[in-house]
Amino acid sequence: MDAVEVGYHHFDTAAFYQSEQAIGRAVVQALERGLIKSRDEIFITSKLWCTDASQSYSPCPQHHTPIILRSIIQQGPSAVPRSFNKERMKQNLEIFDWELGEDEMNKINQIPHRRLYAGDFFVYEVGP
Repeated sequence: MDAVEVGYHHFDTAAFYQSEQAIGRAVVQALERGLIKSRDEIFITSKLWCTDASQSYSPCPQHHTPIILRSIIQQGPSAVPRSFNKERMKQNLEIFDWELGEDEMNKINQIPHRRLYAGDFFVYEVGP
């Protein structure tokens, strides 16, 4: 609340920081006191850890074809699909009777890749 009173309008939060409820209460108090007219005056940045995510609503039908798995197989490396869902396990085995076209592979290869960890901490600086 003090931050809003002195003029802050940008707040950074995450479940990991355990600050989401406090920031929410501060926004409600700021609205009640008239320090801000609407929630739109406050910019809140929040992060969602991957294990806390759930599937969002989409009016579009889901694509049940494991396209990324197929693209990995076509590029040559081994793929180790992980699933405990029986239907998904069956779908993962249905990738061998079709192929992605060159245009589709090019589009997939343009998707930016990122690792959660770079892996630098697995390498010893003076060792093999």
